[in-house]
Amino acid sequence: EDSTRILEKKSAQLGHGEIHWEKRENFTQIFVDRTIQAIKNAKGQGKPFYINLWPDDIHTPLEPPPALRGDLSTKARYLGVMHEMDRQMGRLFDYIRDNPELANNTLIVFTSDNGPDKNVNKAGKLRGYKTNLYEGGIRVPFIVWWRGRIPEEKAGSMNDITVMAGIDLPLTFMEVAGIRPAEGIAYDGESMLDAITGKQALVRTKPLMWIRPPDRPGYDGDNDPDLAMRKGDFKLLMDVDGSQVQLYNLKVDPGETRNLLEERSQLVDGLSRELSDWYNEYPHMLNRAIYSSDLDP
Repeated sequence: EDSTRILEKKSAQLGHGEIHWEKRENFTQIFVDRTIQAIKNAKGQGKPFYINLWPDDIHTPLEPPPALRGDLSTKARYLGVMHEMDRQMGRLFDYIRDNPELANNTLIVFTSDNGPDKNVNKAGKLRGYKTNLYEGGIRVPFIVWWRGRIPEEKAGSMNDITVMAGIDLPLTFMEVAGIRPAEGIAYDGESMLDAITGKQALVRTKPLMWIRPPDRPGYDGDNDPDLAMRKGDFKLLMDVDGSQVQLYNLKVDPGETRNLLEERSQLVDGLSRELSDWYNEYPHMLNRAIYSSDLDP
């Protein structure tokens, strides 16, 4: 019994909400059908809407519709799920574009959660894969479409200055909706509205931190660093005990090929302390408990 089926059964055991069993090859079509219906419902009631649509086609097991499986090789199945996801996302985007009221007042953000699986794809010239903290494991596409706010002359343009992360989206979306952030809360992210609308290529002022998933020590027995931090153009990686320290200048070395540990020792010391302090204040024991939990009765 494959791991996906086991996870499905464990989810069902939780008993929260109605379970709908479907073939995986139909998932994205069903997700898009329900998304379009949710938009219709909101539109019919004259209400604004916010929707998270998380298709998971581009993930093992790769199960495209039968007509898109080719010779059944991993490459053919990967291309098949890509084709199907593109087709289904196209249905949704066409529905929005073909409705003027929606087209001029809907922000679409298209992104991903992590880099590729080592056994399925590569991250181009970037180092690393899913589950580790090199750029190939954490850098993802980020595409924004907003006909009502992004000028036509900015269509198709690329911003290679602004560094964004998922923690920036809450404040960005709040500003889009005209909502004032709650007082007394120290948000880790920043509003990047000007950047995503092409108004200004913002330079972030806050650092970014990462913890490697504690249940995934690395491929082929590799001991990948536990922690990472990006501040400005520099990125530091290290283990929780302060060992295996690496420093890279991502502006000139996005492939993380040249460790500046010896050349920038003062910077390394400062970033290491900042990263350690953040880790020690992070509820990582809860994080580990979640990853190691067993849902069996």
